[in-house]
Amino acid sequence: MRVKDSRLAYRKQRHSESAERREDGKLFTERFVKASEQLGHGSARVRFDGVRSDPGAVTFDRAEHTGGEVDWGPFPPLPRAAPPQPARVPRPRWWTRR
Repeated sequence: MRVKDSRLAYRKQRHSESAERREDGKLFTERFVKASEQLGHGSARVRFDGVRSDPGAVTFDRAEHTGGEVDWGPFPPLPRAAPPQPARVPRPRWWTRR
């Protein structure tokens, strides 16, 4: 009876591990597809986010991956808006020194 129970427990464990691997595969595919779709987007900011998500990093999927392997050369820097200038308030006459 014990051999039968151990075989049953072994099969349950194998089944749960294979279900876990299938779920990981689905998650990998979903993340890779989303990152790849962003690379073909019309907006430069969305494409940049797609590069930052780094579809290659999805394959590694580990905490120590920092995205350092991305070659930023072909991606020009995005234009930034100038910071707003504070409104100029005229000083009262008594404020100025003579």
